[in-house]
Amino acid sequence: MGVLKSFHEPLIEQSAGEPGRRLDREIVSVIEELVEYHSDLLADVEGKRVERRVLETEVIRIVDRLGNLARRDKMIKQIMDHMFGYGILQSVLEDESVSDLIVTRYDHLYVKRSGEVFRLPLKFESNRDFENYCKLIVIRNGGLLNETDSHARVSDDALRLRINATIAPRSQGGPSLSIRKHRFVSYDLEILKSMGMMDPEAHALIVDMALSEKRFVIVGKGGSGKTTLLRAILNIIGESQRLLICESETELFPDSPSFVVQRIVRHRQPDFRVTLEHLVRDGLTMSLDGYVVGELTGPEAWEFIKAGYTDHRIMGTLHSGGIEETPIRIMMLSDLSQKGISEKTAMQIITSSLDRVIYMKNFKVERIAEVVRPMSGATEHSSFNMLYERRF
Repeated sequence: MGVLKSFHEPLIEQSAGEPGRRLDREIVSVIEELVEYHSDLLADVEGKRVERRVLETEVIRIVDRLGNLARRDKMIKQIMDHMFGYGILQSVLEDESVSDLIVTRYDHLYVKRSGEVFRLPLKFESNRDFENYCKLIVIRNGGLLNETDSHARVSDDALRLRINATIAPRSQGGPSLSIRKHRFVSYDLEILKSMGMMDPEAHALIVDMALSEKRFVIVGKGGSGKTTLLRAILNIIGESQRLLICESETELFPDSPSFVVQRIVRHRQPDFRVTLEHLVRDGLTMSLDGYVVGELTGPEAWEFIKAGYTDHRIMGTLHSGGIEETPIRIMMLSDLSQKGISEKTAMQIITSSLDRVIYMKNFKVERIAEVVRPMSGATEHSSFNMLYERRF
C-alpha cells in the first residue's frame, strides 16, 4: 500500500534504487559533488537552457572516476532519476488530495489534506542527506541555498509547487522544507461547498460577489484556504473581465485566457529586480478592469489599495487575524511612514477601496463582512457590517 493510502502503516525498510527508498553512499557522493560544484549546470538543465545530455556527460565522468564499472549504468540511471524527480517525496507530490508537505526535520515529515495534518511514515537518512536534497530542489528551480543565502523560496511551475527551504545558520535545528502544492484542476465553488468550506448562505454571497464588481480581500492565516477560494472565484469570473494577476510565485493558475499573469523577477542586482509593487503600479497603464494579488506581503499592499481607490476592481489574499484587523494589517505592510501619509488618511483610503472582507479558518469560510464607508472627517477607526457568520 502506498504512503498516502494510510498514514499509519509502519515505516518500510529502505534500500537503494527503489522509488521512495534510500540511495547508497556512492550515489549520494555523486549528487553532493554535482550540487556543490555544478549548481549552475543543474539550474540550466532544469530551465531547458542546456540539454540534459550535458549533465549526463558530467555524471558519467564522476561515476567513471569512482571505478565501479559493474554498477556503472545502473548508477547513472539512478542518479539522473533522482536529479529530475523528488525522490522519496515524489508519490506524495503526485497525490491530488495533498495541499501541503512540511518537513520540520529529516525524520519528521507531514502532509496536509483539507486543513488536517498527518505524519508520514517516511524519513531521510540524515540531516546531511536532507540538506543536500533541499539544495538540489532549490537549485533545479532557479534558486540558491548555502550558508550565505540560507533561505530560499522558489516555485516549480510544471508541478505547481511553491517551495520554501531553510538551512543553517538561519535554521538552527537542522534543515526544514515546506512545499505548497496546487491542483492541476481547480476546485469550483460548488465542490468547495460540498467539501464543507462554505454553507449555502456563504456560497450565495460569494457567487454574488464574484459576478459583481465588488473589491475584496480574503484573509486568514497561512494554509487556511485563501488561495483555493480565490482560484475558484477567478474561474467564476471567467472572461467577463480582463484582470492582471500579480504573484511572487505562480499559485493561482487561472483557467481564463483573458487574464494577464505576471510574476516578480528576482535578481542579485537591485536594478534588475521586478517586485510585486512594480507589477501592480505598472499595471495601472494597461487599461485593465482590475488587479489580483495572490498574496499581499509588503509595500505592494499600498499600490493594491491605490488601484482600488481609482475604481479598479481589486482582489487578493492577506495574512490577518480577522476582519477587523485587516485595515491595520494593510497599513503595517504599506510602510506609510516612508510615504508621509497619516493613519487617518490611510484608513479612509483603505475603507473606500474595499467592499468586502472574507475571513477563513481551517479551510472554512468563517465570516463575510461589508466595509462601511467612512464619513467625511471620520476617525481613524474602520467599521464593518457583518453579512455572514458560520454557525457551528
